[in-house]
This record gives sequence, C-alpha cells and structure tokens, in this order.
Amino acid sequence: MSYLSRLPKVFAIDQHARWLPYPLLGLWQGLLLAASNVETSLMAHDEGWYATLALGLVRSQDWLSPTWWGQLVYDKTSGVHWLIATAYQLFGVSETTARLPSGIACLASTFLLYAIGSTLLHRRAALLGALCLSTIVIWTQYGQMATQDMPLVALELTVIWALLQAEQQPRRRLWWGTLAGLGFGLGFLIKGFMVALPTVALLPYLVLNHRRHRHLFNPGLYLGFVLGLGLVAYWFLHLWQAHGSEPFNQLFGILVLAASEDYHGVGPWYYLWNIPANVLPWTPLVLLGLFYLIKSPPNHRALLTLGYPAGLLLLLQLFSTKTIYYPLQIYPFLGLYSGYALHRILHTWQSTNRRPAIATALSGFYGLIALVALVLSLGLLTGTWSKLGLFDAALQQELSVYSIPALVLSGLWLVYAISGLGKGRSQPHVWLSSLLIGPWLAIGLAGTSGLIGNYSSDIKDFCRQPAIAPVLAQHSVNVVLGDPVSRPDHQVWILTSFCSSQWGKRFLTLEDLGAGQYAWVAPDLVADLTAAPAATYQQLGTTRGWALVQKLPSTVDLE
Repeated sequence: MSYLSRLPKVFAIDQHARWLPYPLLGLWQGLLLAASNVETSLMAHDEGWYATLALGLVRSQDWLSPTWWGQLVYDKTSGVHWLIATAYQLFGVSETTARLPSGIACLASTFLLYAIGSTLLHRRAALLGALCLSTIVIWTQYGQMATQDMPLVALELTVIWALLQAEQQPRRRLWWGTLAGLGFGLGFLIKGFMVALPTVALLPYLVLNHRRHRHLFNPGLYLGFVLGLGLVAYWFLHLWQAHGSEPFNQLFGILVLAASEDYHGVGPWYYLWNIPANVLPWTPLVLLGLFYLIKSPPNHRALLTLGYPAGLLLLLQLFSTKTIYYPLQIYPFLGLYSGYALHRILHTWQSTNRRPAIATALSGFYGLIALVALVLSLGLLTGTWSKLGLFDAALQQELSVYSIPALVLSGLWLVYAISGLGKGRSQPHVWLSSLLIGPWLAIGLAGTSGLIGNYSSDIKDFCRQPAIAPVLAQHSVNVVLGDPVSRPDHQVWILTSFCSSQWGKRFLTLEDLGAGQYAWVAPDLVADLTAAPAATYQQLGTTRGWALVQKLPSTVDLE
C-alpha cells in the first residue's frame, strides 16, 4: 500500500484532486480572518494611520492628495491608501472594510504559497506549509490589519509564481514574464523603495540559474517592468503637477531616515530573536526543514527555495530600521520549510510503518509546552496564581483572557504528544491533525475574544455612546493639541479622527475655538477646561485623557 493512501485524502493529493487544497486553505485561513473581525477596532500605528488617510481621500475625492488635518502627507506611497479607499467606496466605511484588502491579500498569499511550494518541493509539503503559515499568529494578525505588508507579500509571491509558470509553460512565457515584471512597479506603489530589497534578493536566482529558466531573455519580463515603471512615472508626474516637490521631499526623506538610523531603536540583533519567537510554534520544524533542504536539495531551484529568503533576510538585517513586520515577506518560505519537515517525517513514518525518532522528539517537545500551558491556564481560570501571590489582581485579570485559547491548545497538543510517545501502533493522521488543529483553534478563539483584531475598543465604545455618536456623525470636530505631539497623543488623535465624520481645524489653544464648535482636547490641555470661566465649555466625555468638548455659544465675543 502506498504511504499516501494511509493519510486522510486531504493530505494525500493525487493527480485528480489538485484543486482540493484551495477550498481547504480558503476555509482554514478564511475562518481565522473572520474570527479576528468579530469585534474590531483599529491599532493606531500603523493601521489606523492608513485607514484614516484613506478615509480622507474618500471625503475629499482627491486621490492624489492624502491629507492629515489640512497637511499634505506623503510619508508612504499611496497604493495601500487607494486599496482601502476603494473598499470604503464599495462597502462603506468601517474597520472591517479597511482591513479587506489585507484579508484578500492574505488569502491570495496562502494559495500562492501552495502553488509555489508544489513546484519547488512537493504538493503535500506545500499544503502542510500553507496550513502551518496560517497558524503563525503574526501572519493572521497582519492578514486582517489595514497596512501595506500583506499586499506587498502577495505581490512578491505573485512575481515568484509567474516566474515559475514561465518555466513550466514556455508557450506562455511572454504573458507570465509580463506579469512578473509588472509586479515590481505595483510593489513600489504599495511599499515604495522597500520593494528594491526583494528585487535584489531574486537576482541570484535570475542570474545564476539563467541557463535553466532563461528569464533574462524573456521580453515579457522587461515589458512588464517598463509598464510598472510607467505607472509609477505617471503617478509621479501628476504629483509634480499638483504639489511640486513636496511629495518627493517627504518620500525620499523617510527613505533616508529609515536607511540611516535604527528608527525604532530595537538594536542590530533584533531579528535574531524576533523571527524565531514570532514563527512559534513552528520554529523547531522550520529549522528541521532547513536542515533537510540544505542536506539534500530536492531540485535545481535551491537558489529560489533557499537563496531568495536568505538573501532577503540578509538585506533586511543590513537595513538600519528593523520592525516586527518587515520579515513577513519571508514567513511564507518559513511556513514551507516547516511543511517540508512534516512531509519528510510522514514519508519516513509511513514508508517504514515505524514512528521516526524525530517524531518522538517533537512529540515530547510540544507535549512539554502543552503541560506548561495547561498548568498556567488552569491556574489563571481558578485564580490560583493570584491566591498564591504570584500575580496581583490586575495582572491576573489581564492574563486570564489568554487562558481559554491556551487550554484548548494544550488539550490538543497533549493528544499529539500521546500519539507520538505512546507505545503500540501510532496513527500518523492523529499525530498530524492534533498538531495543526491546536494552534488553529487557539488563534480562532483569540480572534473571537478580541485579542487579535480589537485593539482600541475603549475609544470605539466611547464614540458609540448616545451622547457622543450624534456629535461625531453630524458636526465638524476640531482638535486642540499643542506641539510637539507625543506618540501616545498621536495614537489617540488617529483613532478619534477615524471616528469623526467631519474634520475641522487644528488649534494650539482652547481660546482659538469658535462659539458652538466641537473639539477633541489633548490631555495636557484638559486642565485648561476647569480653569476657564464657568459655562465656557461643555465637556461631553473623556477617553484616554482626551476630552470631547463644545465651546458654548454664550461665550461669543460680540464686539
């Protein structure tokens, strides 16, 4: 009996069921994205920033001029603003519609990873890799955040997929080459100059493997590249005609700042620990898959399978500014490595009908994690840690929201550990299914409980109050905020701006407000409200120290 026949059919992909993984992956990833949008509110940086600037485009109907309270803003290229604004136009303004472009890009990336992995490695490895990728927390988190990152990843994977299709379909290589070349220009509109890094990372594959794929002799690649640059040049021309040099000063200024210093101050070795931590729980499998691939590359495309993500990671490491989301570009390949590790383990297990030693070791590792998670989650649910004095009441309450997802994860991983450690004949499908379903359910529960996707519920709830919502919906609201603006104040300013249907003007002092006008007042100026004469301002409410006020008409200067 073939080893493939001993697995559930979803993992044993034969020639007649190549379509089957796509609905499975759509359901697998789609449900996680949907769960994260049950209760939604924006994260101020950077999600709220993009969502609010896109809202400004829709209100002004000037899609060339993203503005922030009357000030032209070109800290990023406008591609993601246009995507979000289009979603607003089609489906209305909400947090969910702001996240729709990223959600679609996330689903597309999952499908593309399967298609790419099927060519580079093996269909089952590709399927398992895509399933693992979806259960990396930060992947699903950014898959439903209104940022540039997931559309960029989808474009990069589209380019790689198109290059592979050009190899496999010589008669259509012109079309596939055009699609690949076009991706570079579209990538610039999404992420600006950062698109240069994946482009450079592809060069070893394009140049050193040229004898095999002949991409550099494909006129479609250059045609697409010129078309993409033409779109960028057309946009630049209209920017220059509308605003002169100001957009370019901002775009190049941000590039110089990001490239010349560690903008976030995370240190030079940030990725050394951050990437392994964020890829959990699949870090051991990623390393194992890398070991298998380096030891015996399955085909001549190692410069793409291994070289591209390694080169991109090196370029990201050399780039001065480091963030938690830049490495999202290599996470699909890390997911593929983990899927390849599982594929190799299952192949050995089923072809020999014996559990491999590495499967036993992994079962023990994840079983230990499951026991720790079980003890911690039960202690949080019962309040044991607080009673023992290990956690104070506030920390106990803060951590308790994680207890149910942790309990579900630990339960399924204990099943996984038992199936991989127990004596007697083990069932590979039980071992594999419990390993994958555990984190999938945990992430889904975290999404429905608001841990993923609901980042500023306090501000959203405040803006929904009966006394507040009509004001924000029917009146122009100003902002009273001094200089310089602190990071926490800027975050709340972004979130309150998203909730305000009409932006007024920015004032530095309360005295600048006109009679009858409404305004958001920053925390450092709220004290001036109480110092003002009686019946000068009506304070409607406060959130995170910010006050929504109205300057009463009785204070009009009649002179």
